[in-house]
Amino acid sequence: MCLAGVRLTGNDTTVTATIIAEGAIVVAGNGITLTAPAGSDTLVSASTSDQAMNLAGNTTAVNGRILAVGGIRVEGNNAILRCTVTGRQVAIAGINTAVPRGTCPTAA
Repeated sequence: MCLAGVRLTGNDTTVTATIIAEGAIVVAGNGITLTAPAGSDTLVSASTSDQAMNLAGNTTAVNGRILAVGGIRVEGNNAILRCTVTGRQVAIAGINTAVPRGTCPTAA
């Protein structure tokens, strides 16, 4: 599914999908888990903005690749990003954010 821009909000939410947007992607809330189908990316933004992607909240888990043409910002505590995070610039702010090596569940 390709959309102009995406805003996903809520608490204790699980989404299994690939989210692709021409515009910005915002994920805001606590306890959000995003998982892509096997072999797919989780979040992809074609936006060239410095805020092409913003993940904000505590205990966010992303099980798959995160890709943006522009910038990616991850804010909050206890985030787990289980695959690569690729953007023009990547900013991670918060306590206990982890990008564990070798844990990419959607890698081919």
